[in-house]
Amino acid sequence: SGKTTFFRCLCGLERPEEGGVSGIDTFSVQFQEDRLCEDYSVVKNLEMVLGDAAQAREILVQLLPEEALEQPCRELSGGMKRRVSLVRAMEAGAQCVLLDEPFTGLDEENRKKAEAYIRQKAGERILMLATHIRPAEELPQTVRM
Repeated sequence: SGKTTFFRCLCGLERPEEGGVSGIDTFSVQFQEDRLCEDYSVVKNLEMVLGDAAQAREILVQLLPEEALEQPCRELSGGMKRRVSLVRAMEAGAQCVLLDEPFTGLDEENRKKAEAYIRQKAGERILMLATHIRPAEELPQTVRM
């Protein structure tokens, strides 16, 4: 209860009734809604973050079939859109990454791929993940709320 609101307060989209956040300069967020540019291709949605289409393609094939990369996002399934929004949030280079229900719409195989991708890309950043689905393996320094 309140996980999404907590995330919104952390990144400054809502004001908390008390307290505040300090020491974190940049956030990237995977919202519950995918918030993709629906008329743009999968590659273009990530290229807007990275500035490099070739690099975007290289990263996206880890979680999506290659034949989907040039499709407009509006043509993708819900699970594919979810993976595009996950990659976009993880690749944004922010100090803190907030993932709100990143596994929604993913079958078990794609959920495991997404979990592995998150582990690979987390690095030393702060990573907060809100989900009702327990990961197959605990992520490093997991805190349950």
